[in-house]
Amino acid sequence: MQSAGLGLTEVPTDDLKSLLKQVHRGQVPSPLEKAHLLSMGMNRIAENGGYLLVGLDSRALRSLLTCVISERINRR
Repeated sequence: MQSAGLGLTEVPTDDLKSLLKQVHRGQVPSPLEKAHLLSMGMNRIAENGGYLLVGLDSRALRSLLTCVISERINRR
């Protein structure tokens, strides 16, 4: 269940990387809807921060996911 203010912090990095790969392959509908995430089996994203991704087109989705993943990697 989504918690206000947590954004994508509850979503594992591997899940975000998986979604990004699918975006790059053109396998994610644009604009993204929560139902798309659920039908793709990405329930953790859909329920934990997915609201931030809903409505984004492929370009915006790629940019956001790349930023979040990069920030996490650089934090280590």
